[in-house]
Amino acid sequence: MWWDELQEGRRCQGKQKIKSWDRMIAKMKAKFIPRDYQINMFRRMKNLRQKLMSVKEYTEEFYRLNIRVGHRESND
Repeated sequence: MWWDELQEGRRCQGKQKIKSWDRMIAKMKAKFIPRDYQINMFRRMKNLRQKLMSVKEYTEEFYRLNIRVGHRESND
């Protein structure tokens, strides 16, 4: 419903429909992901402790957060 309304609003404003995947993703992120999302994910990653988790659970949570943060390891 949100997407249809967005496209209709653009049509009423004389703008073209959004046709590219990248542009659609950008609009969806702006609408549905909080502005401080990445900061919160960095904070969760920084404060991650194994505590009662198994090594496997801890590692999975670490990688899950790493993916959400968008961190990519460099070749260096």
